Amino acid sequence: MPKLIAGLMLLLIFPLAGGAQDLPTASQKTNSDWYKAIEIRWKLGQAEEAGQIAREHFRPIDQAMGRGVIVFVHESGRWDETLYFPMEGPGDLAWYVTPNDEEWFARLAEQEGGAEEAMAVFMSFVSKIADSNVTIVRRPG
Repeated sequence: MPKLIAGLMLLLIFPLAGGAQDLPTASQKTNSDWYKAIEIRWKLGQAEEAGQIAREHFRPIDQAMGRGVIVFVHESGRWDETLYFPMEGPGDLAWYVTPNDEEWFARLAEQEGGAEEAMAVFMSFVSKIADSNVTIVRRPG
C-alpha cells in the first residue's frame, strides 16, 4: 500500500518536475462541447413504444429548438441506448432545471395542450425505463 501511495504522489508531482520554479496556474478546458449522457435500459418489450413517443412528441421540439440530441443504440453490454443531450457548458450543473430544459418543457406543454398533458406524455416515456445512469461528458474541440 505505501508503494501505491508513493506511486500516485509521483504521478501527481511529475508534471511539475520539469518547471520546478513555476507553480501551476489556473486554466480552463476550452473549446469543448458538454453533454449530459443518459444510458438507458428499457423494460422488456418497451423500447419500440418509447422510441415512438420520442419520435412523435420529443424530436419535433428538439428540432425546433436546434437541440442536437445524439442517440447511440448499444449492440452489446448493459445498456440499450445512450442519449447525449447538449449542455451550454459545465455551468448547467448549477441548475436543477436549466433554462433550456424549462423552454423544452414549455414547448412540450404547448404542443400537448397543457402542462398536465405534457407531463403525462413525459411520464409515459419514463415509465418504460428499467434502469438508467446519468454522466456528464465533454468532447474536446
